[in-house]
Amino acid sequence: MTFFRKFTVIHVLIIPCCVVNYVTPEDNLDIPSIAKYFNTKGRYEEVNPHLLKDILAVNRSILQPPSAKCQPFHLTAIIRHGTRYPTSKNAKEMQQLYNMVLHNATGEESWLQEIQSQWRMWYTEDMDGRLVQKGVEELKHLAIRLSKLFPSLISEDKLRGGYIKFITSSKHRCVNSTLSFKAGLTELWAITDQDFDHAINDSVMRFFDHCTRYVQEVDNNSSALSEINKFRQGPEMRRVTEKIANRLGVQYSLITQDMADAAFYLCAYEFTIKAVNSPWCQLFDEEDAKVIEYASDLREYWKRGYGYDINSKSSCILFHDVFNRLNKAASENKSGQQVTEAFTVQVGHADTLLPLLTLLGFFKDNVSLNSSNYATQTQRSFRTSHMLPYSANLLLVLYDCGAGDLRLQALLNEKPVTFPELSDQQASMPRYEDVKENYSELLQGCDFETDFGICFRDYVNQEDNLDIPAIAKYFTTKGRYEEVNPHLIKDILAVNTSILQLPSAQCQPFHLTAIIRHGTRYPTSKNARKMQKLYELVMSSPSGKESWLREIKSQWRMWYTEDMDGRLVQKGVEDHKHLAIRLSKLFPSLISEEKLRGGFIKFMTSSKHRCVNSTLSFKAGLTELWAITDKEFDHTVNDALMRFFEHCTRFVQEVDQNPTALSEVDKFRQGPEMGRVTEKIADRLRVSYNTINDDMAEAAFYLCAYEFAIKTVNSPWCQLFDVVDAQVMEYANDLKQFWKRGYGYDINSKSSCILFHDVFSRLNRAADENKSGQQVTEAVTVQVGHAETLLPLLTLLGFFKDNVSITSTNYATQTQRSFRTSHMLPYAANLLLVLYDCGAGDLRLQALLNEKPVTFPGLSDQQASMPRYEDVKENYRELLQGCDFETECQLFKSPA
Repeated sequence: MTFFRKFTVIHVLIIPCCVVNYVTPEDNLDIPSIAKYFNTKGRYEEVNPHLLKDILAVNRSILQPPSAKCQPFHLTAIIRHGTRYPTSKNAKEMQQLYNMVLHNATGEESWLQEIQSQWRMWYTEDMDGRLVQKGVEELKHLAIRLSKLFPSLISEDKLRGGYIKFITSSKHRCVNSTLSFKAGLTELWAITDQDFDHAINDSVMRFFDHCTRYVQEVDNNSSALSEINKFRQGPEMRRVTEKIANRLGVQYSLITQDMADAAFYLCAYEFTIKAVNSPWCQLFDEEDAKVIEYASDLREYWKRGYGYDINSKSSCILFHDVFNRLNKAASENKSGQQVTEAFTVQVGHADTLLPLLTLLGFFKDNVSLNSSNYATQTQRSFRTSHMLPYSANLLLVLYDCGAGDLRLQALLNEKPVTFPELSDQQASMPRYEDVKENYSELLQGCDFETDFGICFRDYVNQEDNLDIPAIAKYFTTKGRYEEVNPHLIKDILAVNTSILQLPSAQCQPFHLTAIIRHGTRYPTSKNARKMQKLYELVMSSPSGKESWLREIKSQWRMWYTEDMDGRLVQKGVEDHKHLAIRLSKLFPSLISEEKLRGGFIKFMTSSKHRCVNSTLSFKAGLTELWAITDKEFDHTVNDALMRFFEHCTRFVQEVDQNPTALSEVDKFRQGPEMGRVTEKIADRLRVSYNTINDDMAEAAFYLCAYEFAIKTVNSPWCQLFDVVDAQVMEYANDLKQFWKRGYGYDINSKSSCILFHDVFSRLNRAADENKSGQQVTEAVTVQVGHAETLLPLLTLLGFFKDNVSITSTNYATQTQRSFRTSHMLPYAANLLLVLYDCGAGDLRLQALLNEKPVTFPGLSDQQASMPRYEDVKENYRELLQGCDFETECQLFKSPA
C-alpha cells in the first residue's frame, strides 16, 4: 500500500546519557585500524575518505560524459538509510558481552580497565535501529552533494515545481532519512514556505518482506545459511574467539561467535555513531576484522546476494519500478515534453539495495563465497564494507547526448560502476538501448505474478482460496479471526451496527476501552522445535500411497524456525489494520480523525514484538484510512498491566511453574481419547504407534493451524486429522487454558485484578467527566496484549463459565461447553467495553467479544445486553472493593 506523508519535524531518538550523538570527523581523527572492515555497520566516509576533509566535496569529472553535448535529464537514487542505533537483538547481545566482561575479565591492559571502570553500556533494546543524528547529517550532506553534482536536476525550481519525488520504506530510520534528505535541500535553498510530500511504499522498498518464496526458502530457513554456520564454527572464527578470550583473560568457553560479533558491533557502533575509537576495538587486530567481515559477507551473500536465485529475483518489483521510470523519462525527453520526474529519491535498507545490485550483476565474483574458501577470497569484489555502508546509494542517471543518443550512467556511493556484460569502450556510460538489451530477459520476465506465483504476498486473500480445512474451527488459540466471524471472509471490513442493540435512540457512546490480543504470529521456538521433530520423523518413515503424504515428503519443506519465536506475520498486521477500520465504522463518533489528532485516543501495549507491532498496525489502519501523514501517535508499553501474569508471584509459583497444577491436562493427554488420536495419526503415516505421542500429535495439529492462519493454505498436514480428532485436540488445549488461565484455580483470574481495576478506573473517570459536562479525556483506549491477558480477565468477569468444571474424565459430556478458546481467543481477539449516555443520567455499558455482544453474568435478562453502568458496578462490587493485586498475589494461599 502506498500513502503520503508530510512532515515538518524530524524525529530522532535522543539518548540523554550522551552529550552528543556524533562527532564530526574533524573533531576526532582517531580512526580504528579496523574501521574499513565494518561491513554494513561502516561509515560512509570509509568508502569516500575525501569526505573526511570536506563533507560536501564533489568531483564532477567522475561523470565522464562521452561528449560535452550530454545533458542529464533524469536521476533515480536508491539510498540506504543513514547511521542508526543497534537493533534490539544486537543491543541484547552487547549487554550480555558487557556483563560478562565486567564480571569475568581478568586482563590488566589499560583499555580493558577503561571498559570495566569508565565505559558504561548505554545501548538499549528500545533504540531498535532508529536513526541517530549522524544519520540525519549523512542524508542532508548527500542531498547537498548530489545537488552540486547534478545542479540542473536537483534545483530549487525542480523541487518547488514537484519534479522531485520521494519514496521510502515505512521504518522510522528510512522515513527520518527521507525527511533529512529533504531538509538538506530546503535548508540549502532556505525554503520555509512549502512542504514536500513523500510516499511510503513497502511493497517496493521492503519487497523482501512480501516475497513468500524468499521468506520460506531463505529468510526463515535455517538450512539456507549452512555455509555461514560452518564458517562460524570453523578454524578461522575459532582463532578469533580464542584471541578475544586471551585478551580479556577469560576461559575460551565464554567467548562464542555471538560474543565476538557483539564486541565487533560495539567497536563499530561507537565509531559510526560517536566517532570514538572505543576500547572495545582493542579486542581485534586487522586479521580478526577480516575474518569477522568475511563472516558477515557470507551471510549477506547467501541471504541477500548471489547465494540463491530468489534473493535477487525478490527485487523484481523494484527493478521494474526503476526501469518503468527510466523508460517514462526517456519517452518524455524524446517527445520534447517536460520530464515529470527529474529526480526520484527512494530510501530503503541494505536489504533493499543488495538484491537489486545482485539482480543487475554488480560485484559478482567468478567463484561463490563459501565456508572453506576464505583464504582465496581476499581480493573478492563482493565486500559489503565497500558496497553497503550507512547511506549507501545507487544512482542511475539518464543523459541526452543529442541526435537521439540516450546514455545511462550508474554510480554506487557517488563513484561510477560499469554495467556487467557491456563492451569496455562504453561501459562507463553506455547507450540506454544497450543497457535495456543487456537486461532484456529481466525486462521481459522477472514478473512476480507469472514467474513466481505469490512471491509478493505473505498470505493469500480469503477470496483467492476458499479451501478451508474441515477442522479450522477447532484451532483454539491458533485460529483465524475469520472463523469466529465468517462474514469477514466475504468482506473483511464489514460491520453491522445493529448488533449494538441500543435501548433508545438517545443513547450515544462516549468511551470505548478495547483490550485486544495481538494478530496472527509465527510459532514460538518451542513449537517450532516440536514441528521440526515431527517433520524429520515423517521424512525418515516409509512412503505411503496417499497423495497428501507424498506431497509432504516430496514438495513441502519445513520453513518454520526457532528464531521466528512468535513474531507477528503480515496476516497479523492486516488483522489489526482491518480491526481498526471496522471499529471506526462501528463507533464513528469515538474513533475519528479529529479524536486521534486531538489526543483523545490512547494506545498501550505489552513489550513483546508481536504486541508492539500489532499496536503499530492498528494505528496504521487509522492513519492510512484518514491519510494522516503529518503526525505520529505515541503508545506506551506497560507490562505490569498487559503481562500481569508474569508479576503475580502466587500465580507463577502455584500454577505457572507448578507441574502438578496441570495434572488434569496430563491425565487427558495420556488418556483413551488422545490415545485414539495418536494411533490414527500413526496409521495414516504408516509408522509404529510408539513413535507418535501426544507432543507429536500437537505438533501436527499446529502445522495444520499455522499453515492456514499464516498463509491461508489447506496444508497436507491437515489430512492427519478428522473432525473427531480435532475436537479432542481442541479439548486438550481448552483443558490447559481452563486450569492454567481460567476457572481451574482462583488465582488465575485474580492475577488480572490490576487490569480489572485499570479498566474500571478509566470507565469511572470517563463517566464522571461525561456527567460533569467535560470533554472525556480518553474517548478510546486501545490495550494490546495476549491470550493470557484476555482469558484471566474474562474469567474474573464471569464470562463463559459452565456449571461443571472441565476435567480429564468428562470430555464426552462437555461437547456443548461455553468455555471454548476457539470461539473466545482467536488471533486479534478483542473485548470491547463501551459506555453510553442515554440521557437524564442514564449511563449504560455494553460488552462485545470479537465484535459480538456478550451479556454480563449475574444481571437480569431484560437489560443484560446493555445494562445500566451502576448495575454493572454493583454486580462486581466485591471485586471493585477488593481484588487487590498485591494482596492476591502474595504467597499465602493454596490453589483452590
